[in-house]
Amino acid sequence: MIPILYFHVYWLIRLGVKLRFQFYGKTLGDITSIKANPGLIELIRVQQNLKYFEWRDELDDDQLLLFEEPPYEEIFLILKLKKDTLLHLKMYFLYIFLFEIQEIISELINLRTLVAADFCFFSERQLPIFKFKHLETLQLDHVTFKAITDVIKNSGGALKDILMKHYDHFRCDIHFDEDSLTFIRTIYEHCPSVECLSLLFPPTKEHIAEFEKLLKRCENLKSVLILISNVDIVENEEVYGKELLEALSRSAPANLREIRFVDDLSFPLKILESFLESWRNRSAISIYMNHHAYEGESYMNLLNKYKIEGVIKNFKREFERDIYYSV
Repeated sequence: MIPILYFHVYWLIRLGVKLRFQFYGKTLGDITSIKANPGLIELIRVQQNLKYFEWRDELDDDQLLLFEEPPYEEIFLILKLKKDTLLHLKMYFLYIFLFEIQEIISELINLRTLVAADFCFFSERQLPIFKFKHLETLQLDHVTFKAITDVIKNSGGALKDILMKHYDHFRCDIHFDEDSLTFIRTIYEHCPSVECLSLLFPPTKEHIAEFEKLLKRCENLKSVLILISNVDIVENEEVYGKELLEALSRSAPANLREIRFVDDLSFPLKILESFLESWRNRSAISIYMNHHAYEGESYMNLLNKYKIEGVIKNFKREFERDIYYSV
């Protein structure tokens, strides 16, 4: 059986303010080829005040091969005509390389939100053409540090949310150490109003020093997700864990209410206790982690103590996928 593809529009405000749709696969008959749905193209075209466009695509490679022509380009060409009104663009694809549509997206100059999540791949060569002076929320999951840094530099300084996932893609960068350092520096130099931030960096003194500068300069920071990468020796956890938490204790802005730690990052009990003790007289902090160590009795007793005393607002051990930000 060969899958046939349908589109499903599941949210439409009549005046064209908000439009969401998705492609999904279904097995029917022995269809060998199909065309992009013209009704969908027309639905987008007639919107006079389109501000929000969300696209969720569940097509795999085999299903995409059924199209006589790629279904994406025509839709993005229609979106290009909505550049004066379109403020929020969110794209969630299973399999797509977006090289051919980057120039179209770059013309949506009034965007406040740009989300290219899951398996949206952008080329490093073309991303610098993205110059969104009003951008407030940015999520690009499959890019290099250099590419996302260029986008941030070309923004208008209004970014409040800078979010990333799929960190293995960043780790493969041969210039990871240098580019991750530049990324941190770019945040505090170009985005002083950032409120929600994803960070990935190795546990060097230089990186932690730059992270502390970011904490001091980004006074509006409310939530930060931290993944410490390239830690090969378990004994180093005590050293870099102590330095990281001390940087947070010394320099975290008053607005910081939430910290998310991802991957195999764990803190020795005494170091975690010292950090929580230093957090007294601040607003209660919510902490999310995915390391199994925090389910141990000693950790649970410590965390419950500081939760009762009002230092911790919330503590959760989550699956890694649930710790990442979603917009």
